[in-house]
Amino acid sequence: MNMIKVRFFMRAIVNAYASIDMLVKEYVSDEKYDVKVIFPSKNEFFYKNYCESLRQTRRDIENFVSCLDFDDYDLQEDDPELCFFLSETNLDSLEPYRNGKRLLVMLQHRPILIHSSLPARNEAIYGNSGSKFVDYFVCNDFMTNWLNERYSYPEKILNVGYPKMDSMYYAVKDSEKIVPDLWREKLKGKKVFLYNWMTILGKRLEEELCFNTYEKYLNDLMNHFIENDKEALIIRTRENLEIQVPDYIWDSDIREKFRKICNDSSSIILDESDTYYPAFCVSDALISSYSSLITYFFSMGKPVLFLNGNQEEYKCECKEWMKYCWVADCKEDISTYLNDVTVGRIKELKTESFTKGFDGQGCKRIKKTLEEKLGERGK
Repeated sequence: MNMIKVRFFMRAIVNAYASIDMLVKEYVSDEKYDVKVIFPSKNEFFYKNYCESLRQTRRDIENFVSCLDFDDYDLQEDDPELCFFLSETNLDSLEPYRNGKRLLVMLQHRPILIHSSLPARNEAIYGNSGSKFVDYFVCNDFMTNWLNERYSYPEKILNVGYPKMDSMYYAVKDSEKIVPDLWREKLKGKKVFLYNWMTILGKRLEEELCFNTYEKYLNDLMNHFIENDKEALIIRTRENLEIQVPDYIWDSDIREKFRKICNDSSSIILDESDTYYPAFCVSDALISSYSSLITYFFSMGKPVLFLNGNQEEYKCECKEWMKYCWVADCKEDISTYLNDVTVGRIKELKTESFTKGFDGQGCKRIKKTLEEKLGERGK
């Protein structure tokens, strides 16, 4: 029996792998598929910045599936039948991947800021002209609406589940096992807020109360939780502080001082772990600027505060998110949200809970649907 070749093209952002691991394993478990993960070019900016994390990720992946480097990969020689790409994939165009029988599938998990982030490339992949190279977009409810509103290709959209939703589902089921005991002690009896720390704009700490990161909201949030010990804050970094705040912004002494502030506080946890699932499980609400984590937090039905949501680019590209989120553009908005969650006025998403496909079976549905599509293509 000839095996069907399935290739997953990994983005250079290391945590993107969590978007596909369940789907990779679903295909690996079926003996009729030959599965490989293609890693990005080592010359790419993000690869260099996440080098050690990517190496660890690769080692984890190679425990159950073969990996190749993009620089060494020969598409024509390999000639796979099915290719998966993550949204914002690090390719200038999907045109070279297109042939008469191959299926190209984009895993689309969040709105793409086409007007601000590499617009030519994104338009080439997602726009009306570029989408002819993508056979199907695997996405969820609000991404279905986002794509259809802009590009009107409903026949290309598979709204049957999303891989990371499956990972979330099983993490929530196993929350008793994955949440550190130290966290449980620190968070006991408190309303817990998760802050998704996306940006850092500053260079120094100040001695007065805590510090000054020059990051727009982190100062105010930390001061609030230091003063209110009946509430708790989890600060989620990208990978760890060394990656989140590199040496040219904070030196090692400043990073250690920041860690100490968090560790010494009875109501603040600095989460530098390699997964955000424990933080998701124990949090009552999320505070975040533009990030794919908003997408996954939606699946839990808990409230989300979208920072800077009234900026024009967000109002345009993220308005599907706005149906579910509260929005803050100033300190007063954040304070109101914190208080409303703490006293119980806000308990869930702004509209109905976003739980479609949140049953741990999304990858099975994706695989089954694409098997049917491959069968049609082969006729």
